[in-house]
Amino acid sequence: MFGQSDNPDSENGLDAARDLLRLGVVQSVDLAAARCVVDLGDDLITGPIPWTAARAGATKIWSPPAEGEQVLVFAPEGDLERAIAGGAIFSNAFGPPASDGRTHIEFPDGAHVAYDPASGLLEIEVVNQVRIAAPGGISIEGDVEIQGDLKVVGKIEATGDVKADTVSLQNHVHTATATAAPTSLSGKPKP
Repeated sequence: MFGQSDNPDSENGLDAARDLLRLGVVQSVDLAAARCVVDLGDDLITGPIPWTAARAGATKIWSPPAEGEQVLVFAPEGDLERAIAGGAIFSNAFGPPASDGRTHIEFPDGAHVAYDPASGLLEIEVVNQVRIAAPGGISIEGDVEIQGDLKVVGKIEATGDVKADTVSLQNHVHTATATAAPTSLSGKPKP
């Protein structure tokens, strides 16, 4: 147990409550063991303890704490050997990624995902590439605009017209020439 005191206030549980929850700063992280060491101040440092997860059952979310991140440490009955780090708290070292009403997730390299419920805009910005693997296919409902080159490995099917600049695939005509014949236009493309 830590923080025990001869203070008369301990009779009413104030010390016990203080020992149950403490603020600390993550000192080190062992990713393979899913444990971190937390500095609780006053020369009090935990051993390697687990951290909480948003989900840890059939659905799992892995988001380990970072060194220097402020966390809330829960120590059942004040026992640091059974302590759990969780409840990350913004601090000077790690401030909030936004100051508006959006839900915002920011990654160490600057990539982020943000959703604005007021406008309905979902924004995803990465610093390198995005890979989506969906053997069953991907369906997009809505207009799509691509700024950049498009490479397709496979066929392209369209149920409507396809245009390249102002040239319509369905309505363009070709110039037809024949030896000893005047230049003329062919008809529209035939299916």
